[in-house]
Amino acid sequence: MRRADRLFRLVTLMQRRKGPITSKSISDELEVSVRTVYRDIADLIGSGVPIIGEAGIGYQMGSDFSLPPLMLTDEEVEAAVFGLAVAEEWGDDDLKIAAKSLRDKINASLPDRLREILAETRIVAPSDNRSPVIGIKQSDIRRCIRARTVIEIIYTDTNGASSDRCVWPLGLVFFNTIWMLGCWCESRKAYRFFRLDRIVSMNILTRRFPLREDRKFENMMEQQWFGN
Repeated sequence: MRRADRLFRLVTLMQRRKGPITSKSISDELEVSVRTVYRDIADLIGSGVPIIGEAGIGYQMGSDFSLPPLMLTDEEVEAAVFGLAVAEEWGDDDLKIAAKSLRDKINASLPDRLREILAETRIVAPSDNRSPVIGIKQSDIRRCIRARTVIEIIYTDTNGASSDRCVWPLGLVFFNTIWMLGCWCESRKAYRFFRLDRIVSMNILTRRFPLREDRKFENMMEQQWFGN
C-alpha cells in the first residue's frame, strides 16, 4: 500500500470512530506495525491534522476536522455501489482489496445524506462457483497494460492445442463470468482475445511496446468486439 493511501485510510478510520482508538487496533486494520502507526500519526500531526491522544491510551480526531465532501447524485452513488460490488465479487484478490479501500474513501468523503444512500443501496453481484479458475495473476496483467510491457504467454485453445505467443496487452474484458485479455499478437500481427483461464503461464518481458494509433484498445473493441 502506498504511504499516501495508508495515511488517507488512517484519517478515515479515525473519523469513523466516535472515541479513541488504540494504535494496536489501527495497526490491525491497516495491516502495518504499531511503530509505523506511531510514525504516521506523528507525520499527520506535524502536517496540521488535529489528532488528540497519546501512545498507550489511544487517539481520536479533533471534532473540527473533516475531509471536503464529495458531491454526487443519488444515481452516481448507486453506480459506484454497483461497480464496487462487481469488483469485490468478480475481481482478483488485489482488485477486491482496492475496491474495499475505494469504498472507504468514498464513504469518508460523502455528506451524511449520501453516506446513508451508500450504506442502504441494495445492489449486489453474486459470484458464480462455476466460473473458470484463473491460474495467473490478473494484477500482473493490469500492471503490464499500464506500463505497456510485452508479455509472453502459453495459451491452450478450445481443442487443447497449445501455442506460445508474444503479445501487447491492451485491456481486459469481463463478459458472462469470463475474463479475457485483449491484445495485439506479434506472431499473428492482428488483434486477439485470450481467455485468462486458458493462459497456462505468463512471462513478463523487459521490452515495452509503443503507443500506436492503429493498435489501441478502443480500435480493437470496435473492430473485433462490435464487428465494425
